[in-house]
Amino acid sequence: MKSLTNLDVFPIPVQRFLMDDTYDGGQMTDISATRLIDSPRISRLRSEYSHEVVEDAKRRIAAALGTAFHNLMEEYSPDEWVVEERFYATVNEKIISGQVDALAPVEPKEAKKIFGKDVENPVVIQDWKVITGFKAKMGMEDYEKQGNIYAYLVRKNGYTPVSFVIWALIKDWKEADATRDPNYPQLPIMKYEYKLWEEEKIENYIKERVDLHFSDAMPECSEDEMWVSKVKWEAKKKGHTRPTKLFDEERDAFSWIADQDHRATKGTTHEDWEITQRPSSRRRCEGNWCNVADFCDQYKKWKEQNDS
Repeated sequence: MKSLTNLDVFPIPVQRFLMDDTYDGGQMTDISATRLIDSPRISRLRSEYSHEVVEDAKRRIAAALGTAFHNLMEEYSPDEWVVEERFYATVNEKIISGQVDALAPVEPKEAKKIFGKDVENPVVIQDWKVITGFKAKMGMEDYEKQGNIYAYLVRKNGYTPVSFVIWALIKDWKEADATRDPNYPQLPIMKYEYKLWEEEKIENYIKERVDLHFSDAMPECSEDEMWVSKVKWEAKKKGHTRPTKLFDEERDAFSWIADQDHRATKGTTHEDWEITQRPSSRRRCEGNWCNVADFCDQYKKWKEQNDS
């Protein structure tokens, strides 16, 4: 378990919970599904500097809420569900595993309608998450790969996945926002369903990820893995401290002012505004959300280039 700092700001029961790290990646596992999807560089640095990695305890509170939601769902799941079971498969001579929150059985007749034939042990793969309303509104597509790895694993263990479903608890859900905005989650617990890939497609993806994680070279993190934000242009009215609007291109900002369609631009000219570039950032690195930014030469080189 990584060392936690600032534990003493929380009540003793919370401290004890955060220190009780019971996560099990699976015995005799070379790599878990969640690690497989994530950056190989981060995974290796965490392993190499495991005794030096520290994390602020406040960043574990969200995980604690997730555990509480999992406990609720597990305790009240129907008896016929397969709950919190870890599945294994061998790919490129490496054992991968994934702990599936639940497999909900599907009636054989219903599965036959879907597949056009009888299938073995049809199930819906369920995953339980705790997320923000912003995350739900902006999209949940990034969970598709995780669900398809689980589908691959359960296929290799005698089940036929029908679909992958996420039940997401929106931890900051507001009824007023749901009433006002149809794109906002309409319930405090939302269902998101994903299409499953062809078995060949997901197997090829898993093989590629295994090769990356176990190659001799240290791969660099991709933009997605570093949570890179795109360069933006901000339009800020002179004398104001915060920008009114962000744009992908500088010309879009000038066009927005010229169009005079927004209440803030009415009666103004370009001279009343400051159009400045907001540089790209690497949020995961800069906030040390990976917990190994201090040991990463890729981040060090980028920081030196941007600080010069």
